[in-house]
Amino acid sequence: MKRYVYHIVILFLCISCVSCSTQKTFKREKSPLFEGVYKDRDYIGDEQYIDIDGVSVCYVDNGRQGVPVLIFLHGLSLSIHNFRYNYPYFCDDYRVIAVDFPGFGKSDMPDHSYDISYFTSFVMRFMDVLGIDRASFIGNSLGSHVALQIGFEYPDKVDVLVIESATGIRQRYGFLEDMMLDMYISENRFLHQSERKMREHIEWSWNKIVPAADELVRHRVLYRRQYYGTERYFENNRAFVKGLNHVIKDSIRNKVHTVSVPTLIVWGEKDKVTHPNDARFLHAQIQGSELAFIPDAGHLAHIEEPEAFNRLVSQYLKRHLLLQGGNE
Repeated sequence: MKRYVYHIVILFLCISCVSCSTQKTFKREKSPLFEGVYKDRDYIGDEQYIDIDGVSVCYVDNGRQGVPVLIFLHGLSLSIHNFRYNYPYFCDDYRVIAVDFPGFGKSDMPDHSYDISYFTSFVMRFMDVLGIDRASFIGNSLGSHVALQIGFEYPDKVDVLVIESATGIRQRYGFLEDMMLDMYISENRFLHQSERKMREHIEWSWNKIVPAADELVRHRVLYRRQYYGTERYFENNRAFVKGLNHVIKDSIRNKVHTVSVPTLIVWGEKDKVTHPNDARFLHAQIQGSELAFIPDAGHLAHIEEPEAFNRLVSQYLKRHLLLQGGNE
């Protein structure tokens, strides 16, 4: 019982840090960043728009043909912009696509459930509309949650999974946890969150602040300023709150053992959002998976340590796709 209460309290404290006002101190480090053609753009490429069942969806696509397809899936409240230091790295060898989930970025924000099944069905429809039969999925947080769901629901659509800091894996603690979450998570709580608290929320994901992390915070602040008070702002807040509920509650812990596709699990060694023990659990459950920790990185290791992340993913993909003749 003591252990049960302890974990409930820890969960509540972790979620509460979203709106806490405590000042945090981070190590600030310089890091060489990708300096290619996408560096100064708002997004990582020339965004395109496509209609998916009446929803306008923003995506980028380098359009290469006859090569394996990679699809990047971002985390909750983020966007295509999240992968600006990763997407270009793979463009020489693959058809690379990144998409804004409905409710986020530059996609439409319909009044929908925003549960994991919704996002999973969306990705399948997105592939259908683009005429893509199979792909490898590189996800972060919510994006990895969705990628894993695709892995055990639609294995015939998957070449490789790259799972970074996935939600949906931690041990759930029942009705008391749900009661506390329902008391805390509401649209009003996040609707008028100050920029300072929003920064704290984002920075909680980091172990250290590198230039890429600072840049992402600035991007989110500018997005907020551009849309604050508009209908789009309210729609985005609604999507975030609904998504947050499902990211926490829609557990796939008891299903991941059914994933049978090649899977690379990448985790920040200092992740405070999704504990590294979740990575070890995944590795033990998914037969044949590989596990790599990125030292001194947090929940968004692909931004804190993009060179290390890109290298790990590239090496894994080459072993499982290029050398085995992966298909589009």
